[in-house]
Amino acid sequence: MIRRTTVVVSVIGLLWQTAACSSAGPSDDPPSAQPGVGSSSAPPAPSVAPSSEQALPEPESTTTPAPRTTPPRSRPATPAAPPAPTGEVPGPLPWGTRTLTGVVERSGDCTMLVVGRRRWALTGAKAAALSPGEKVTVRGSLATRPAGCGDRDLAQTVAVARVTPA
Repeated sequence: MIRRTTVVVSVIGLLWQTAACSSAGPSDDPPSAQPGVGSSSAPPAPSVAPSSEQALPEPESTTTPAPRTTPPRSRPATPAAPPAPTGEVPGPLPWGTRTLTGVVERSGDCTMLVVGRRRWALTGAKAAALSPGEKVTVRGSLATRPAGCGDRDLAQTVAVARVTPA
């Protein structure tokens, strides 16, 4: 009984919205196609007879409007960001490749790259081959901090995949 009442109330609400929308007057919006329920062009009849207080709107026409075709959506072009003045080239966060230019420092087992005021920990075989004081550009992905760099004030850690002199 409750489900039947919910269905009746829903149908009446939809018919009320349809009547309110169709009587709003002319609009500047282009007509849009409404999806059909069945194969016939006439709207389906309600399953419950309306009471004397509720009047059902009459269908405006028996033909369905032609479906409106929408142009394919294109993504807005994103301008290429210029390199940051600190030597950091932004990459997708929180993972992704980073390109950093700076001076190599070493303290114990920790190899670091000083970029502006920030220090980045470097990992990998290519990072181990770097000499302190070298100015290089490294490219790599974010990684977990190595154990030898535990107590330092480091921005993040980069697993070095490519090194070029700067």
